[in-house]
Amino acid sequence: MLKYIVFALVGFGVFIGVRFSDDITRYISEDDIEAISEQVIDTAIEKLEDLKG
Repeated sequence: MLKYIVFALVGFGVFIGVRFSDDITRYISEDDIEAISEQVIDTAIEKLEDLKG
């Protein structure tokens, strides 16, 4: 059940990112977006490993 909740939240985040990408890039630089993306991916991998292990 938790897998589906996490999957839904990630999907919702992707939808928001795609929908508002033009507005987001207007206020945030590309480097900031890349740093945030890397941090989110690293955190997601850690959480999935914790759930798996």
